[in-house]
Amino acid sequence: MSIIKPQVVEIEIQEQTDPDAASHWMTIVKYSPEPKEGVMEGSVEIAKIILTDHDPIVRYTKDLGDKIVDNPKYGLSEKEELYRQLRRKEFQTVKDN
Repeated sequence: MSIIKPQVVEIEIQEQTDPDAASHWMTIVKYSPEPKEGVMEGSVEIAKIILTDHDPIVRYTKDLGDKIVDNPKYGLSEKEELYRQLRRKEFQTVKDN
C-alpha cells in the first residue's frame, strides 16, 4: 500500500445502471498531486477503482491519539443512514430474485 499526501482528494461513488455492468457500484478515489517539476498544475490522478454490488459505506472517524472514534460532524444523518440501509435491502431483494 502506498501513502499519498495530495492537495485535494475526491471519492466518487457512482451507481452503475447498465444491465451489463460488472457491478452495481463503482467507487473511484482521485487526487490532485502536490505541484512539482513534471506535474501539471490541476492534474488529477486516479488512485483506485473499486467495484461492488453492495452499497459502499462512507465513514468519517477522528484519531484521538489513544483511540479512533466516529466523527458524526461529517457522516450521514440518521435519516440518510436509514434511507441507505433501506436501499441496500431493496437492492439485495431485487438481486436475489
